[in-house]
Amino acid sequence: MKKWTTIFFASIACFMLAIAFSACGTSHTHEYTKSITNPTCTEKGVETFTCSCGDSYVEEIPALGHSEKSYEAKAPTCKEVGWDAYVVCEVEGCGYSTYVEIPKLAHAFEDGKCTMCDALLYNEEISYEYDAAQQGYAVAGLSSTEENYVHIPAFYNDEPVVAIADNAFKNCAYLTSVVIGENVTKIGDKAFFDCT
Repeated sequence: MKKWTTIFFASIACFMLAIAFSACGTSHTHEYTKSITNPTCTEKGVETFTCSCGDSYVEEIPALGHSEKSYEAKAPTCKEVGWDAYVVCEVEGCGYSTYVEIPKLAHAFEDGKCTMCDALLYNEEISYEYDAAQQGYAVAGLSSTEENYVHIPAFYNDEPVVAIADNAFKNCAYLTSVVIGENVTKIGDKAFFDCT
């Protein structure tokens, strides 16, 4: 029995020594390896230090903050959108921006021409007919004789507008301005008859 007791205590002692050597004790010098979770503009990062013995600790890395670039405000026009003054973050992949788009303004037409950008108003009252001989459309006329301007476009339904038909604007007494698209090569008889 005494022999078994000695073996039992010897085993316990060996076990305790093994634990002492494998655990971090006063005789152990820590050798840490480091892993990093990088910070972003808005979130902290972490450095984790781990020893082979299992001991570890972490250190926080402060968030970087945005690297902002400023842009001045731009007023919208009837041709382009605008925006208020804004900033964007230049850090790749961040995507932070305070950009807010301001929609384009409506044209301010007067006598068929925009007072802000000189764009011409295309008359919805113009009717067209296809002219197979001319391989394009001809202006047939206006649904209203009281229009004071006419803007004939260069294209209609993706085909060139190549002619103005006979009598197309006959008796349009209020007509004061006509803009003819660049593809028109023929103006019919009495196309503007009695346009006073």
